[in-house]
Amino acid sequence: MNIELIAIGDEVLYGYTTNSNASFIAQTLLHEGFLVSKHIAVSDDAKAVQEVLKSALERGSFVITTGGLGSTCDDHTRQIVADLFQLSCELDTELFEKLKIDFAHLPPHAKATLQDQATVITGRGVERIPNRLGTASGYSIKDEARFPGSLVLMLPGVPAEMREMVKDSIIPFLKKSAPTTKRLFIHPVHFMRLTESQMDPIVREIERQDPRISCGIYPGYGVVSLHLKALSENELEFLQIIKEPLLSIQNRFAENIYESHSGTIIETLHKYLMEHKITLATAESCTGGALAARFVAQAGASSYFQGGVISYSNEVKIQSLRVNEETLLQKGAVSVEVTSQMAEHVRDDMKTMIGVAVSGVLGPQGGSEKTPVGTICASIARLGYPTHSWVMHLHGNREVLMERTIQNLLVELFIYVKGHI
Repeated sequence: MNIELIAIGDEVLYGYTTNSNASFIAQTLLHEGFLVSKHIAVSDDAKAVQEVLKSALERGSFVITTGGLGSTCDDHTRQIVADLFQLSCELDTELFEKLKIDFAHLPPHAKATLQDQATVITGRGVERIPNRLGTASGYSIKDEARFPGSLVLMLPGVPAEMREMVKDSIIPFLKKSAPTTKRLFIHPVHFMRLTESQMDPIVREIERQDPRISCGIYPGYGVVSLHLKALSENELEFLQIIKEPLLSIQNRFAENIYESHSGTIIETLHKYLMEHKITLATAESCTGGALAARFVAQAGASSYFQGGVISYSNEVKIQSLRVNEETLLQKGAVSVEVTSQMAEHVRDDMKTMIGVAVSGVLGPQGGSEKTPVGTICASIARLGYPTHSWVMHLHGNREVLMERTIQNLLVELFIYVKGHI
């Protein structure tokens, strides 16, 4: 079955609204054994929608559209699709009366809006898809004479409504229309301190040795994820298919692998700090509290994270973190000599086991020949152990440098605490 997703709406096409609907539908269908072959975004223009939809239907696809079923001036999907299939749009008087009762509190001029919502596509091959959470009906339309082997499933663009309709109606419909005996299983493996290019040869060898397995490499800042994928009758069979390559990977990169349901290093670090009852405080300069924010975003972080100091200026470093003024003058704010003092003093002042500190130049201004933009110094100070400090030379714009700095700090901290239990 060839499934294509079409998001209709200027706001999606021009990037004002993220197309989270496509992500949800694709992942939900994948979990049920159905693969999406294409995502398309198109404007509200009638001609553009018809061309895209007609082309997909002529490819013999099951097409799922989202958007354009509401009651605003730019919602034309119903009429556009009706014209394409040479169907009618008619007022459902029973639905109209129901909507008038449900929305009796609306002013009189809103009657036109309710009438529009009660205008539905009718004709041969049309089935209405109920919407429990909203007023816009969805539709299933099939015309074998015009588009053999194809059909269109129309859903509203409101995420909450769309999701319920996918679960309640679309999945059961697809299972009935094209039952599958196999589904795609995916096993993710997450690595730190590895790059996409380092993983590529391993992936090629896995796919060469067993054509049943396909792989996907998904790089991030400081981390990379490998997805082992295979079509299988059940999870037990899938695990047997990937058993040998997975074991080989685990043995080869034992020190680089981390476990995370979400794939994020912060989730892994968060759980580790909680399990081992390691308390933590942060002292941040260039990141301005972004590191602390990663911790407090995790539910339960209060069990280990005690607080942080944002010491953006040298004055705050001196007054709030007791950084030696002579050290600042001689070594500069972006130096491991300064971050080591920051880490040690925030640890001691907040009475935690570990202090983490960072200072650097994220740009675009502020760099120099000696300390160019992207120079980041950091320190981890654990009570009873020598302070661990390092320098990073990163590349990118300010936003990228911020994210790379935070990710590197989290990776380094995770590796450090594992080695200092």
